[in-house]
Amino acid sequence: MIFNPKPMMTRQEKNIFDLLVLGLSSKEIANKLFISLHTVESHRKHIRKKFGVHSTAQLVVKMYQGALVLA
Repeated sequence: MIFNPKPMMTRQEKNIFDLLVLGLSSKEIANKLFISLHTVESHRKHIRKKFGVHSTAQLVVKMYQGALVLA
């Protein structure tokens, strides 16, 4: 996959991303946002695909390295 430095995230993807960066699990995110675990997992998959990474860890590393520019 090719890394896209400025993909557009939906509001819900951004909310989930912010909670992932804080270290919350998918289950904790689902409970906090009052959505299903399946919905969280779907959003996580879409976020990884948009940024061209295979894992959430890669996504967070890229963010901390300054490779991600989030609006």
